[in-house]
Amino acid sequence: MDIFVFGTLKSETLRTIVLGRELAPVDVCTASIKGFCVYWAKEGPFPVMVPQESSEAHGLVLKNLSDVDVERLNYYELGFDYVLSPTSVETNVGPAEVSAYFCNNSDMATKKLWSYDDWLSDHSEIQYIAAKEFLDFFGTKYSDTAQAMYNRICLLYTSDAADEGLGVDLGGRRI
Repeated sequence: MDIFVFGTLKSETLRTIVLGRELAPVDVCTASIKGFCVYWAKEGPFPVMVPQESSEAHGLVLKNLSDVDVERLNYYELGFDYVLSPTSVETNVGPAEVSAYFCNNSDMATKKLWSYDDWLSDHSEIQYIAAKEFLDFFGTKYSDTAQAMYNRICLLYTSDAADEGLGVDLGGRRI
């Protein structure tokens, strides 16, 4: 299966944590999807892709994913109120039929355009730690139970960073 990702999973580090393995360079390619735009989520430092005419969302296609890869991605993504659905994207070698994680509710999005670079500089380190702990529950806890734990893990590490004076931005609030 091939899956289009447009936000935090563009990070090779996070992809490796979520998948539990590295993807070969040949199994990752740039892509875009027309008619969508990516915004920051209201509930935390992650993106939401919503329909928007005359827009184009850029990301990557993760190719040749195994059943276990898809299970791990679903475990990570579906708890954020996303659904995996088929779609078409444009890659550097032409159109491709893939799947992508779409939000169930576009009200999840703020009006602020998503910035991968801002996420990388302001949120990635805490999310890498939280994702490692979260994926430790893969196969042992249902994703909705683990998702609540993931949110608490992020808050715990954010709180610790704030205590140490690191000034972490959580969901648009600098603490």
